[in-house]
Amino acid sequence: MVAKLSDDESPDFSTLSGIMDYFNKVPFETFKEKLNDWFLKELPEKRPDLVKPNGDIDLPPGLFDLIEKIYKLAEEKDQSRLN
Repeated sequence: MVAKLSDDESPDFSTLSGIMDYFNKVPFETFKEKLNDWFLKELPEKRPDLVKPNGDIDLPPGLFDLIEKIYKLAEEKDQSRLN
């Protein structure tokens, strides 16, 4: 059974254990959306060299493919947990 977050609880994506805790508490699509939002929000502060002057994100080639592969594996894990 998936535990629910309280309305005022925010995910802690600053550590791997925080990411995995959130992964185990919410539906996969919610996890993916919130993690993507957090990543894009944090990127300008943490890695300003990856943000163009117009605000567009300029990630290294292949990074989006790697991210998608990681999400695919995470989704498979989520599905196997539900079965």
